[in-house]
Amino acid sequence: MDVPKTLSTFEYTVQVIPQNFEIAVSNIKPYVKTDLKRQKIEGILYTADFAEGEAIEKVLAAQQEGNSLKVNWTHIAEGKQHAFTVEEVARKESASIVKLSFNGTALGVQHTEERDVEIPALGDFKITNVIVEQGSSQRVVVQFSDPLNETQNLEGLIRITDIRSLDFEIKDNEISVYPPVRQTGTQIITLEEGIKNILNYKMKTAATYDIAFEQVLPAVRFTGKGNVLPSSEGLIMPFEAVNLKSVDVQILKVYESNVLQFLQANDFDGNQEMRRVGKPVLKKTVSLENAGVTDLAKWNRYTLDLATLINAEPGAIYQVRIGFKKSYLAYVCEEGEETDTNNQNVFEQEEWDAGEAEESYWDSYDDYYYGEDYDWEQRDNPCHPSYYTGTRNVKRNVIASDLGLLAKRGGDGNTVVVVNDLKTTQPISGVQLELYDFQQQLIGTASTGPDGKAIISSKQNPFVLIAKSGAQRGYLKLLGGESLSLSNFNVSGEYVNKGLKGFLYGERGVWRPGDSLYLSFILEDKLRQLPATHPVVFELQNPQGQITTRLVRSNAENGFYKFATATADDAPTGNWLGRVKVGGTEFTQPIKIEMVKPNRLKNQSRLWC
Repeated sequence: MDVPKTLSTFEYTVQVIPQNFEIAVSNIKPYVKTDLKRQKIEGILYTADFAEGEAIEKVLAAQQEGNSLKVNWTHIAEGKQHAFTVEEVARKESASIVKLSFNGTALGVQHTEERDVEIPALGDFKITNVIVEQGSSQRVVVQFSDPLNETQNLEGLIRITDIRSLDFEIKDNEISVYPPVRQTGTQIITLEEGIKNILNYKMKTAATYDIAFEQVLPAVRFTGKGNVLPSSEGLIMPFEAVNLKSVDVQILKVYESNVLQFLQANDFDGNQEMRRVGKPVLKKTVSLENAGVTDLAKWNRYTLDLATLINAEPGAIYQVRIGFKKSYLAYVCEEGEETDTNNQNVFEQEEWDAGEAEESYWDSYDDYYYGEDYDWEQRDNPCHPSYYTGTRNVKRNVIASDLGLLAKRGGDGNTVVVVNDLKTTQPISGVQLELYDFQQQLIGTASTGPDGKAIISSKQNPFVLIAKSGAQRGYLKLLGGESLSLSNFNVSGEYVNKGLKGFLYGERGVWRPGDSLYLSFILEDKLRQLPATHPVVFELQNPQGQITTRLVRSNAENGFYKFATATADDAPTGNWLGRVKVGGTEFTQPIKIEMVKPNRLKNQSRLWC
């Protein structure tokens, strides 16, 4: 297009997250508790932004006394956390150093760092590290050079200033010390001599450490994992928060008419293409100070009653988002309490009315938005704006329904559906069921009987099941990958081929050349697709693929067909194959023909005088 010369160059700025990394060495421990000579070092490398695993594995090199050590990696958390293990660290008669060298060149970062990790000498049983962990359960983790005796009594051997009773947990080379109530400020922990390692050697000298009980970082999280809210006590949605006086709540509504489109791109808890199928119906700031909580500095349980916030439409899916900003902190910053004149909800910046003008396929891009003053090194400092990115917000999709759905599809094209009441677990009759394919076309319908069960026959593979009972709606995705995991159970079963099931077996497991074979075949034809005198063909195939026997039977006794045959005295040994043909269906069973030498006992009699 023609533009004025002064506008021929369009200048604009793009900001991305500057890449960087940070290292934490978490533990040094042996592979086997009783073998202290072979150790490993565990740690985590954090990156500011996504990093490819191949590039990360070039960052770290480890050496012990000039010998290079192997490093294994596990890449987690969307490419921003990378757990590493330095393998085959030798613990010797004298102390040694493992040098960890980190070079960010492979990541495009001008950042190098070296860590010296001390490996204590064999026989040197001592404390190697003391860490305070601030979580839902505050604890002090004391790490030792040796694995510990997990049955020892630690009462009196570990003390923290002004705390009368402590709880202990021993695992490998760590002791977790739990105070009875959440602590703040700096305390002193004392560890007396007498603590035993796994070989019952006692620590020879006592030690004291200053430990700082810091405040828990402000955060919010949902409890549980479900997406269906029964109406037993309203639409109550629980969540937990720590060090926050308020939170911002946003609720998005996916309209009932758009649910199938939503499920094409999402699981029930998905977040893709939300602007195509829904809109916000509520933005509200909720105070947490009036909830009867006395200590905001620890994790507390709160609830949202969605019935009082929105007029829940049957069949719609609602996405509940919870976020917070700096002015909501109950966290104490050194510069004092935050005074924020901006009363805007944290979700106000989203432009949902843009409609077709939206140019990005990415929804909730604000989750990855970083302000101009963002500093990655301050990302975990609640007193700095870099802490308040969209990744701190949490979201969950829910549907208000009392319908519990189970579905199972077999190879015969039938989908068996069972509907129960989630409040009473009783089966529900008269529920209208609809099966849709991926293109949102109706492919089958049915209604549940008194037992809450229905069978829907469809030639196409179903995509979604919709259940309707009055104002109630229920949804269930039926793709293979959506089924519950059965990896811990033996559920292989049998595939029903063309409505027929068959099983071929013999009177024993191994035959010798020249033996008679008495084989039986069981045929199940529940759909009665075959006439009563339909021929059943049996073939015996040797290891060279040659058919040596072919028998045909037209009469069965209660579904049993018998085939009697034999092999030649000079028949080849190996895995033979028994094959039964019924119409266009085949059933096979391996048959072993081997030279078997029986075990014999040699009886020797001696006369003693």
